[in-house]
Amino acid sequence: MRQIRAISNKVIAKRTNRLIEEHHGIAIPQTAKVISVVCEVLSVGPRVRSGIKVGDMIFKDQYLRPDTEFEVDGQKLLLLNEDEIHCKVEE
Repeated sequence: MRQIRAISNKVIAKRTNRLIEEHHGIAIPQTAKVISVVCEVLSVGPRVRSGIKVGDMIFKDQYLRPDTEFEVDGQKLLLLNEDEIHCKVEE
């Protein structure tokens, strides 16, 4: 895969098939599981201040702007603003 680097306050992530049933008493709705809002972070821009790093699992906004999804070497990726990330999933 080609090297891709996020700039500014952007995060590049890919959707995962990972399902999270319940975390510390918070049940994830069935609709969120189907839409797959859990993503793995692949690249983080230098102005991201939230502590998100490569390899983190995140919840993103389930609705995307039309220009946020792109494809590189057959892999669908997401370009997210830092404020589109709702939380980091910690094990």
